[in-house]
Amino acid sequence: MKVGIYVRVSTLEQATEGYSIQEQTDKLKKFCDVKEWTVSEVYTDPGFSGSSLKRPGMQKLINDVEQQKIDAVLVYKLDRLSRSQKDTLYLIEDIFLKYNVHFVSLNENFDTSTPFGRASIGMMSVFAQLEREQITERMQMGKVGRAKAGYFHGGGTIPHGYDYNDGELIPNEKEGKIVNYIFDQYLDGWGVQSIAKHLNAKHISGKRSAKWSHKVVNEVLGNNLYIGKITWKNEIYDGTHAPIIDEDKFYRVQELMAKRKSTAAKNNQRPFKAKYMLTGITYCGVCGARMFTLQSYSSKQHKYIRKYGCYSQSTVQHMVKDPNCDNDKYDGPELETYVLQRVKKLSMNPKTIKRITNQTTSIVSTDGTKTQIKETEEQIERLLDLYQNGAITFAKIESRLDDLNAKKSNLEEQLKRLESEKLNNGSTTDVLDLLSTASDVVDSKDYDAQKRLIHALIQKITLKRDKVTIKWTF
Repeated sequence: MKVGIYVRVSTLEQATEGYSIQEQTDKLKKFCDVKEWTVSEVYTDPGFSGSSLKRPGMQKLINDVEQQKIDAVLVYKLDRLSRSQKDTLYLIEDIFLKYNVHFVSLNENFDTSTPFGRASIGMMSVFAQLEREQITERMQMGKVGRAKAGYFHGGGTIPHGYDYNDGELIPNEKEGKIVNYIFDQYLDGWGVQSIAKHLNAKHISGKRSAKWSHKVVNEVLGNNLYIGKITWKNEIYDGTHAPIIDEDKFYRVQELMAKRKSTAAKNNQRPFKAKYMLTGITYCGVCGARMFTLQSYSSKQHKYIRKYGCYSQSTVQHMVKDPNCDNDKYDGPELETYVLQRVKKLSMNPKTIKRITNQTTSIVSTDGTKTQIKETEEQIERLLDLYQNGAITFAKIESRLDDLNAKKSNLEEQLKRLESEKLNNGSTTDVLDLLSTASDVVDSKDYDAQKRLIHALIQKITLKRDKVTIKWTF
């Protein structure tokens, strides 16, 4: 009988008795000699977790079974084959038995050539998976225990404002000032988007290497960790770490956030959604401040006059760039008509269409980040296998697991950012589709459709005296 020997260890350093690659192979070959079986090939997977069948040695074994190159598969122990009940039964029932290949486990003395052997393997695979699930449960219980004791659970990204040393959160004075600044600006009337843009413009960095976003600012504003609390599984505990935000300030921010959210829901629109066509993309060419729309009643014309003016000439203090800015004010409808005509002219320009058609859009690659996430997950699995096999205590791998979980969290954040950039870049086809209908939209009376067209095609408009500069999105 031609036998395929399969051996696996979960880490390259693992060398506990009876589990190393060489020791497993030697014992299995001796067993074949006693049985007078012929060893056709030895399939090895050093350093691979048993939680998945995506292992090179395992894949080659499956292929050779399907090609009917061997008559039996021999392993040292059942969990060398797989730690998943589902995968174990799949291999035995849908691969080995389907092609009339026997499966033998030396340690458990199982042989699928007998009904009792097949039944026993099913029961053993259940216990193999049970042990794995118990490890996960013990880890979760440990995190709950840490939370109840007032300790930060660790893993993932360390919160802005703190360092994480020896399992405890230590206030970071420099980052703490940034956190307080975010809370103060929000109470002064700034929106989360404005705060994020201001921090990025000032090159103020946080924990993450990525730029600040409204999501990150929201997370900071809503995190009760800053008032000395620990939240785990929707339960709140008193933390052992020092708070860096005054409780009164924190709860005033929570009330304001709830109020703004309620107001936005009541009005059935997003907070700070642009009402007029050029709001949000128009800037002053004199001082660099954002432009806004203002209305005033003209008794001479007996109607309201709408204009675009510089925020530096307003009473909104946090938007002022230069209180001495003397830029002009621009008639709203007249300016919007001019911009729409520029769009229409652009859409009817053959040279522009040709340039866009020949343009190669940049594509953000996410493959490398996905690969790193997968590799990190495999490292975590290997550490768990090492612990399960009794080669090391959980205390010795806890710190490494936290580091790997933190790395995985950072990579997942990076992946989200890259995928967001890919979506925001827009394709050449999208631009051409917009330009193909631009003339009809400009000539229509649909103000909202015109506004959507302008915001899709124009990144920035700069106004300086009688000069209008347009920066397109492509």
